[in-house]
Amino acid sequence: MAVLVNEGLKLANEMHGLWQWIRQRAQAGAVRDYQTTGETLRAIFDHAVQVLERVEAIAQELAGTSGRSIGRLDELAAAVGEVRRLQTRIVASWPWPDRPRPPVNRQMVAESRAAIARGEYEDVGEVLSRFRTGGPVSSD
Repeated sequence: MAVLVNEGLKLANEMHGLWQWIRQRAQAGAVRDYQTTGETLRAIFDHAVQVLERVEAIAQELAGTSGRSIGRLDELAAAVGEVRRLQTRIVASWPWPDRPRPPVNRQMVAESRAAIARGEYEDVGEVLSRFRTGGPVSSD
């Protein structure tokens, strides 16, 4: 049973890694279809949570009936909760196409326009050019 618990912990860790990878791809502009990616991610997390919950339940039951402790079972229980919370955060914050856009911050818009009028801005092309040549993103 200890092997199964360890495998469950590995799965929980892999779910964190999967989210980091997807998030990095999204930030890099490599995700083209957010709807499909979000649905796939949700399905993978649903399945992983079911597996983790089942492994935890079996291990808890075995520990209870045998009277023996199972190594790292407490870590697995915590990991199941972490993966569930991660899934909830991902689904709640995912940019679903049918989700309303956040409200416009009118004060920020006014401040930005005033800064542009004062010449306090950089052209996006200049920023990208500097970044592509190994320079900093900001000219400050």
